[in-house]
Amino acid sequence: MKINSQHHVIILSVGIAVLLVWFGRLSVQFELHSQLPPLQMIEEVNQKIPQVVIQDIQEGRVIGSVNNSEIRIVSGEQVAVPEDDLSFLLNIEHLGYIGPKRQIITKEVPEWARFVASKNGKYFYEIDEKSLKKLSVANQIYFATEEDAVAAGKVGRER
Repeated sequence: MKINSQHHVIILSVGIAVLLVWFGRLSVQFELHSQLPPLQMIEEVNQKIPQVVIQDIQEGRVIGSVNNSEIRIVSGEQVAVPEDDLSFLLNIEHLGYIGPKRQIITKEVPEWARFVASKNGKYFYEIDEKSLKKLSVANQIYFATEEDAVAAGKVGRER
């Protein structure tokens, strides 16, 4: 089907009609919006709705408050009952809380070291990233040669 000039006029008329309707609706919305009073913030009016406010998480406990003394906050088998001032503490260690951040101990490997062992272990290893990750940083001891490690009572691992 070919589009002739008559089709162009119809398409253009429909497009203009759609735009006019859209602009008309937009102007009505603008007019209604300009007549609305500004929003006002008010205090909670429906005290029946339970409200739990979490203020902080410290040392494996959730610290917060509620707006109703009958609210119970439950996590696993732990139940928090609000105090008289509506505050609560909820233990969450069972969720995998790790505890306070621990200082990471680092130890620089001496340049001369070719082997590493644990003070408490009986084996020694060639120094590489994998062997260093297996051993506690605080317990690592270093050797320049296999003979030094054997003399210290360590046994080489079979490869």
